[in-house]
Amino acid sequence: MAKATREEIKKFVKENLTRANNSRIECGDGRYTPEQSDGAIRAFGGDFGMVMALAGALKDKGTLLSADEIVARYLNAVKKVRGQGTKLYHHTDTHNHAKGEIGCGHAAKASSPENDGMYGSLTADDVRALYESFSQNPESNLTVLEGEHQEKAVLFVHGGPDDADIHYSLNSMDENGNMYFVVDMDRINRFIGEVVPVFSEGLPTPVAENGVKKSFLKQMQATADLLASGLDTFKISIDGKGNFSMNQLPKNRPQQSR
Repeated sequence: MAKATREEIKKFVKENLTRANNSRIECGDGRYTPEQSDGAIRAFGGDFGMVMALAGALKDKGTLLSADEIVARYLNAVKKVRGQGTKLYHHTDTHNHAKGEIGCGHAAKASSPENDGMYGSLTADDVRALYESFSQNPESNLTVLEGEHQEKAVLFVHGGPDDADIHYSLNSMDENGNMYFVVDMDRINRFIGEVVPVFSEGLPTPVAENGVKKSFLKQMQATADLLASGLDTFKISIDGKGNFSMNQLPKNRPQQSR
């Protein structure tokens, strides 16, 4: 993967601002075209990444639910938060899809036994059970991406410091095929805050919002270490007028929401 210069990244951000669309979550994979991502909340694994984060937080506290119940509770929660027409969004790619294998790096790495311990309390067996339930759900919506990974950096997107609402995200690929990993940190944290109370309805012990955020960060960091260890990482803060600032971060270390 060829690294981008700071000026190349600045140019990419300026030319690839897109209006935030909170109606769905898609993976931070750089191979999404602008039409495929359409301003969605970008998080490793898409909706499946959120299911993993919730499952990790549950297991950390000793609350053991079946994979089917976790997926069902999550689907119920997102329908209440995003609307009844929403789906469970995730992706594969052309070469893995043809072989019947997992084409999302976040799900694939977490479901590999050699990476046990990197994803917190979730084991590869846990993740495979979750993925089977999630991918076979009638409400599952699979996007098939084309090509190989050629991301040039990891971009953690935040809103402006004084913004009550977050108006912008970034496309992860431009018209010339330049691609970047994109993760919408502030929008993810807001989404978790909306989903967790609904997900927890009827549980003897509600899931802790901070526990889910911690679980998500740990799991995301594991995938970043495995897939993007050689890439530079940047915090991109975009205000409500589309003005942005850019700060390089220590390798693959996202900053928490403001």
